[in-house]
Amino acid sequence: MDTAEFKSTMDEWLTMLRTTKPAPGHDRVLFPGLPESEEVEKRAVHGIPFHPEVIEWFQDICGELSIPYLLS
Repeated sequence: MDTAEFKSTMDEWLTMLRTTKPAPGHDRVLFPGLPESEEVEKRAVHGIPFHPEVIEWFQDICGELSIPYLLS
């Protein structure tokens, strides 16, 4: 199968998955790569969140060096 046909077939499958009625107790159908793709889009808009320990380290080092902590 050539590249264009493969991409077209994949688009059809993904459309089918996105429009499939989810199982009871679930709000949507998930497929491999979807959560990761959504996270990439979210982080592109809102940035990458810092881990709480990293924030604490920044606060501590700013205090030790008497420099303003500007990551609020």
